[in-house]
Amino acid sequence: MQWLMWQMGGVGPMSGQANYLRNRAQDAIEKAINRYTNEVNRLYGVLDSRLRDREFIGGAYSIADMVIYPWVIGHADLGQTLDDFPNIKR
Repeated sequence: MQWLMWQMGGVGPMSGQANYLRNRAQDAIEKAINRYTNEVNRLYGVLDSRLRDREFIGGAYSIADMVIYPWVIGHADLGQTLDDFPNIKR
C-alpha cells in the first residue's frame, strides 16, 4: 500500500508534469522543465534503491508494480535514461 501511495503522490504526478512540459506545452519555462525532470530523477533514484535487493517493489509482484511501470517505460520522454538506474533497468 505504501508504494501504491508513493506512485499516486510522487512518481505519477511528477512524471506527468515532466512529460507535459517537455513534450506538449507550447510556452514551457526551462526552470519548470528542469524542476520536474530533476524530481523524476530523484524519484527514480528512490525506486532504484528499493529494487537493489528485490525483484518487485513490494517484495512480491503487486498492484504497486503495475501502476509504477507505465511511468518508467516512458523514461526517455521524461528526460531519463535507465543506464543511470541499473536496478530499474533490470
